[in-house]
Amino acid sequence: MSYGMSGRRFVWLLAPPWDNVPTRQNHFARRLARLGAEVLYVENPSAWSSVLKQRRWAELPAGKGAAVAEIEPGLHVMRPSLSVPGGKHSDFVAELNGRLIAGQVRAWTRSRGWTGYDCWCRIPYSLFPLRHLDPAQTIYDITDDYELYESSAHARRKVREREEALLERVDHVFITTAELRQKKSIEDASPRVVPNGVEIDLFARASQAGEVHPLVAAARQPVIGYVGLTSHWMDFELLEMLGRRWPGQIVMLGPIAAQVEARARAVPGIVWGGFVPQHALGPYLRGFAVCIMPHLVNELRRRSNPLKICEYLATGKPFVSVDLPALNAFRELIDVAHDREEFVALVEKNLQRASDPAMVARRQAAARAFSWDTIFADVLDQLQPRLRAAA
Repeated sequence: MSYGMSGRRFVWLLAPPWDNVPTRQNHFARRLARLGAEVLYVENPSAWSSVLKQRRWAELPAGKGAAVAEIEPGLHVMRPSLSVPGGKHSDFVAELNGRLIAGQVRAWTRSRGWTGYDCWCRIPYSLFPLRHLDPAQTIYDITDDYELYESSAHARRKVREREEALLERVDHVFITTAELRQKKSIEDASPRVVPNGVEIDLFARASQAGEVHPLVAAARQPVIGYVGLTSHWMDFELLEMLGRRWPGQIVMLGPIAAQVEARARAVPGIVWGGFVPQHALGPYLRGFAVCIMPHLVNELRRRSNPLKICEYLATGKPFVSVDLPALNAFRELIDVAHDREEFVALVEKNLQRASDPAMVARRQAAARAFSWDTIFADVLDQLQPRLRAAA
């Protein structure tokens, strides 16, 4: 089947930075544009206070408004001007920021002659700009239980209230895991479970002969590798155990969230490789002997569907993980640890045994069923059945 998206327009509200670790928002937006749709991908703006505190001078607007760049034909990324701090706790400030963002979106869409569009929302805070826009239909794509990112009861209540208000305005709801249905407000919205996927060909290059990146080649061998954002969900005690057991062999690729950077850098024995664009990961992954997911096991992670599950499987490499529900479809292919000591033991076991070509093929076959192309086709089946035409 094929889909015609020419003439369709989408505004992506408050998405992660386009050029950071790719998320499903990148994959969906890019595929819509390649089918002929026009997409305005609006990044979640930083607050003045965060930029100044973290000395990210390049993000200061210098008197300019939103910056928009065309990444690919039909795909435009907007970086709104900095937001007023305090929106997390104050609805008044959040409403002010929402008006500012919506104004920038309206100005850009008018300049392009857009007469209609759909809105794709990623986080509860999208409620505030959405109130000042007039989309034909609205999609809410829920990838986490967002209130669990907050530490205070007040902040959690704010997120919950905003999400409930957003759910009342949307036409379609997608969730990445069935566990998110435990929230009554989400279950009442009749969500469709759409898991995360993987760029199969890109990650499968790790199982092919070829160059190994010098950073990985220079580490002590064999290399134990991690790819992804390091944030508050990392089990730093487990990471310390791994670093002490295999100093210089743990290679961590990806950005480090500012709030945990000091904690992460203090872990001994770790080689921090920093952010690597996804298209360039092949030579790094090729040098990994074992892939790891040393996350905390808490309610936030139990309701999540980490991207790296299918990405690691697509490499064909041995994979050691903490125990999360998102692993259920793949447990025969992953070594799942139930405590820190078992995690270390499973890494040890995989370092000592020879590669099994049959297991490599099984892991990659399992990942192939979750390719982003397959996942995206399922999304289109839900959103645009009237646009489907026979191939």
